[in-house]
Amino acid sequence: MKTFFKSILAVAVCASLFAACSKDDTVSDPSNGRKVTMTVTASSELESASGSRTTYDPLTGKISWNETGEYLQVFETAASKTTYANSQEGTVSDGTAKFAVSFPENTNTPLVYNAVYPASAWITSNNTDITNMKVVTRTSQQPTATSFDSNADLLIAKSISLESQPTELQMSFGRAVAIGKMTVKNLASEEPVLGVEFTAPDKKVTGRSYVDMTAGTVKEYGYPGNFSDNVTLSYSSEMNLKANGATGMTAYFTCFPFEVAAGETFTVTVTTATKIFTKTVTVQEGRALAFAAGDSSTFAVDMTDAAEETTETLSGDYVITATQSEITYAMSSLADGSRLAPVVITPSNPYKTGDETLIWTITKSGDNYTISQGKNYLSWESDNSATISTEAYDLIITKDKDKGTYQIASAATPSRILAKNNTANLGFGFYTGSQTKDLTLIPAEYVKLPQITLDPSTLTLSYNDTETHYIPVTLKNAETQDVSVAIYDGTEGTEQPDWITTGDYNGSENRLEVAATENTVATPRTARIVLTATTSLGTANATLLITQNSKPEGGVGETWTYTFESADKDKIAAGLTVNGLTWTASKAPTAFDTNSGIRGLSWSKPSGVTIKTSDYTGGIKKITLVMSANTANLSTVNATVGGQALGEKISLAKMNNQEYVVESETPLSGEIVLTLNTESSGKSLMIKTITIN
Repeated sequence: MKTFFKSILAVAVCASLFAACSKDDTVSDPSNGRKVTMTVTASSELESASGSRTTYDPLTGKISWNETGEYLQVFETAASKTTYANSQEGTVSDGTAKFAVSFPENTNTPLVYNAVYPASAWITSNNTDITNMKVVTRTSQQPTATSFDSNADLLIAKSISLESQPTELQMSFGRAVAIGKMTVKNLASEEPVLGVEFTAPDKKVTGRSYVDMTAGTVKEYGYPGNFSDNVTLSYSSEMNLKANGATGMTAYFTCFPFEVAAGETFTVTVTTATKIFTKTVTVQEGRALAFAAGDSSTFAVDMTDAAEETTETLSGDYVITATQSEITYAMSSLADGSRLAPVVITPSNPYKTGDETLIWTITKSGDNYTISQGKNYLSWESDNSATISTEAYDLIITKDKDKGTYQIASAATPSRILAKNNTANLGFGFYTGSQTKDLTLIPAEYVKLPQITLDPSTLTLSYNDTETHYIPVTLKNAETQDVSVAIYDGTEGTEQPDWITTGDYNGSENRLEVAATENTVATPRTARIVLTATTSLGTANATLLITQNSKPEGGVGETWTYTFESADKDKIAAGLTVNGLTWTASKAPTAFDTNSGIRGLSWSKPSGVTIKTSDYTGGIKKITLVMSANTANLSTVNATVGGQALGEKISLAKMNNQEYVVESETPLSGEIVLTLNTESSGKSLMIKTITIN
């Protein structure tokens, strides 16, 4: 971390980079690649720079390095391919920092070298085009009392082209961001300052930029959808920075180059433990506030007569939500990959739910907050993740009072802000990019809402099935007398069916009892039975969808048969039409087996592979299959017609071209589905011929 003395201006930072290992070292350890140790030496004197409201100190404007926490991102480009490496942590000796990086052996020529400081300013995803490199200037910053946050700095190295990988390399850096030095004074509070926000409406202040590393220029500050009009500074109460006097405190920050012209405004918001102060300043004629790359802009804001409000202290149970395309997603504690799962809700205040994974407890923790469920805390570990930890993890929660939304950031790394991924089905993580970061905190109340489920939730009947079927019902947080039943014809609407003879909920057995009349027409029919559990806390529904197949036309249909051919192997997965029927397999056959005259479509260890057709219109009493198997009693075929089992499950013997028959006492109608399975210790099964009736 760099600390600026006397002044924070540094237009160009020069650096010398030397190798710490010899060629012999590299050759003897090729697996580690070439190691180049770079010794970075800061300029001993600050350079003058043009720009409005810039201050200079040409005497001892030095840059020093912290003992820990310094990293570079280095790039090596050859033949249009860029390799990148994060340096090892810098080591400091006599004010000089050394960084070690490793690249694989590379015999291409020329080789172009570039670097970015700090390493964290480089965007890690899909970002190796050195003519259009993505970098970030953080919106959330953690300055010290005397300098800006070095993690919000941005130094770009001058590109160097060499004929071979060097053992010595010299580079120079230029600062691509502006530096703000804002004095905040006459605040009507003696409390330590915890936060300062500088906002310039309609300006690009911080965010992501495109850099042409080869030219050493910024192509675009704040590319579309990836910039903010503000910079937010966080302080701890232990720093004891106060702004109540005439000298006040100095807030240091970095930002894009931009200008607040005469007549335009900027707003400064100062937060203490109990108050929020806001002052909007109109820039006077002839005194434009300009920020230039590499320069520092010094200005003061007098907080006398600033608008004052009481700081909101969050405490209690909340659901944390993000809204995208008018859909509200609540953050669950259940994992969704490296993120936390999104759950679609209909918001209400308070939000009453029986899902404990959606309720988070927010607790004040010093200057910050924790967000937890019991002893499990919302945390950030790495990349764009969000995790649950058993250790308390501090978070910064700030409110946009105009929008009524909140941003939740890691206190340790404020650039990591909790957000819902912009892709609808992806969850919540801590991001630095432009995801949905404006969140809503809704007071939550856990209630034991009624729950009712049916298993299964669908029922398929043959045309002449008039028996009573029993569907198990699971009921929670409700009594049997709380359950009501409604029966509807079709898949929508409220018309009553005349063919459902029984649709009763049996509370003593906790089951739904269903029966129908025989279907006497050649078209299938559907109905819905809706069970509703109602208590004083809410309602829950469960729906059974009933389908009754059509009556076969003319009784049993005509015989249909087909023997598969070799060319069918590559067709059946997309749909194979033969003799008037189209058959489709859920998975393409492994082979067409011709061994020992088997001649059949072969699947190796199929698991739930289906072969189906809906084109046969007559009644079906029998299906005959000619099949082969390489193992005995490890492969099975299950046949259904219109969702009804046709005969018993077939278990295949270890025989070639064996005939297997499944049949029903009465004709069935509907889709024919053959389901193939083989146990893991089994081998292939083959189908040669299918015959219907």
